[in-house]
Amino acid sequence: MARPEERYSAACKEKRMLYKIVIKDKLDKSWSGWLGNMKITSSCDGNGIWTTTISGEVLDQPELFGILDRIRDLNLTLISINMLDQK
Repeated sequence: MARPEERYSAACKEKRMLYKIVIKDKLDKSWSGWLGNMKITSSCDGNGIWTTTISGEVLDQPELFGILDRIRDLNLTLISINMLDQK
């Protein structure tokens, strides 16, 4: 019989969360691997202001905080973080 922590661990592995993180300025797609293989999409509004959306599945809170730490390390301005769906 599986121990409670093993059952919890297996259940959590199946429930990846989908996040959308928006930052100010343009970030090149080449940073995807460093940010947990998240999808990177940049866009410019009519006033020449760039924003970048970083989106993808995140296993758990430590992985999310690791991505946010990397965003901080790049000195990027965080606009929003949204949990979109559970996978």
